[in-house]
Amino acid sequence: MALGTRTFIAPEGRPYLLGIVAVALLITIMATLVWSAPIWLATVFAFYAFRSSERAIPPSPLGIVSPVDGRVLSVRDVADPYLERPVKKICLKCDLFGEYVVRGPLEGKIINQWFTPKGSVPGVKEGETQQPILGKGAIKPSYAMWVQTDEGDDAIVELEYGSWPPPGCYVHVGERVGQGQRCGFMVLGGCINLLLPPESRINVKAGDKVKGGSDIIASFVHA
Repeated sequence: MALGTRTFIAPEGRPYLLGIVAVALLITIMATLVWSAPIWLATVFAFYAFRSSERAIPPSPLGIVSPVDGRVLSVRDVADPYLERPVKKICLKCDLFGEYVVRGPLEGKIINQWFTPKGSVPGVKEGETQQPILGKGAIKPSYAMWVQTDEGDDAIVELEYGSWPPPGCYVHVGERVGQGQRCGFMVLGGCINLLLPPESRINVKAGDKVKGGSDIIASFVHA
């Protein structure tokens, strides 16, 4: 559930909003309001799309919240190309009409980050030479970050996006991210993959709709 109704525009959206408003004003001045009406409608949509509201974070230390507003595409067992281990992979599709804010699914420290160019293999730290780790190449470019909790649980948060624009990232290696904290932004959305330990308890299935920062989609399991 959302915490109150206070909403503001995410910083990443302000340049887009200013550009759309400038174009709408220019067309209104040079032509008529009728010609600029579609641009003004796009401005309204942009204000809606780039909103960033407060969310009520559930009190669950071992819980993993959804990083985005969207829908679960799949839950399956795969090999982790970043840490080379078996994992449970939750694939989430961002809601086109949801918020584009990416939130931290768990609280912990950023151990490493990777950037994977289009058509490359994931698992290379940003700025390093591309080194294939597993056989298949990535179809889409992606950013990924390795988050480790104080209890030693490891999770990979992978952001897949189109060729442009790349997602914004607020946190970097060595910094901490909080559960539900704003940690990134994806213009027009994309797919978010969570790679979790195989013993994790999964609370969602394909087709479920989730709300970023509020819905617990999985939990770490400690003996």
